[in-house]
Amino acid sequence: MTCQELFRNGNLNRRENFDRYVYLHPDGQELIYGWFKRAWNMRESEMEDSFEPFIFTWISLNGWAACVTGLDGDRDWVDALNRGVRLTLTEVSSFLSLRLNILS
Repeated sequence: MTCQELFRNGNLNRRENFDRYVYLHPDGQELIYGWFKRAWNMRESEMEDSFEPFIFTWISLNGWAACVTGLDGDRDWVDALNRGVRLTLTEVSSFLSLRLNILS
C-alpha cells in the first residue's frame, strides 16, 4: 500500500537537475553560498542565538532547491526532491562547488 500524499502532484516527478546550480550565474551561486557560509560560521551558537544560523541555512537551502528543481513553492520543491531521489551529502553539498575546503 502506498501513501497517496507522496504522489500528491504527479507533475513534479523527476524535476530535479543538480547541474542547474553548476550553470547558475556566478552571482546567483555566490548569493546561495553566502547565506550558507554565514550559517556555517554561526553553527556553534548558543541555543538562544540559534535562530539566525537556522534561517540563513533555510534561505540557502531554499535558493538551492528552487534552482535545482525550477520550482518556487517550498512544498513543490520538497515534493520534487522527495520523489525517488536519493540525495547524498555529496549531492546536497555540491552547491558549495569547490568551496568545501573552507568548511573543514
